[in-house]
Amino acid sequence: MTASARIVTAAVVQAGAIPFDADACVDKACRLIGDAAHAGGTVICWENYMPMLRMAMYAKRIELYCAPTADDRDTWLPSMRHVALEGRCFGLSACQFLRKDAFPAGVRVSLGDSPDAVLMRGGSAIVSPLGKVLAGPHFDAETILTAELDLGDIGRAKFDFDVSGHYARPHVFQSTVNEAPMAPVVIASSKS
Repeated sequence: MTASARIVTAAVVQAGAIPFDADACVDKACRLIGDAAHAGGTVICWENYMPMLRMAMYAKRIELYCAPTADDRDTWLPSMRHVALEGRCFGLSACQFLRKDAFPAGVRVSLGDSPDAVLMRGGSAIVSPLGKVLAGPHFDAETILTAELDLGDIGRAKFDFDVSGHYARPHVFQSTVNEAPMAPVVIASSKS
């Protein structure tokens, strides 16, 4: 996680991956797409570059893979296309658009002091389970992206490749995921 993302999420996220409760957290997304999603989850920013974390998400049979990020570079969209294709899930990536005028007047930034200076250019996108870009990427202005999602596309896509199903190769590869809450700091004392 980038330093700025960690500052924002440190109090909320202990393990980086936030599995969604299908009834609570995906409820809003389900209302937006007008259908009942079975599973959704979020991997934040550069944790999306961690293959074992992605595999853990795929093993949960994720259908809506949410990837909020602060990475507005051109390399992010190919990464999200790969994630959606690899997991045979819909990839929803949100990257904020931010101008200097969003900060108080006294705050100085290295990208310019003009109120119109673009600090983050956006790049949000929605990707299909076969890696097709359905909406976005949208740069240089605030926007709300929409796309019609056919959840049946997931099953059709997994017919030929299911990374955590028939292609998992558990006789060769196995991973153990610890989802227990963990303290970020443990103080150990030695007894003399």
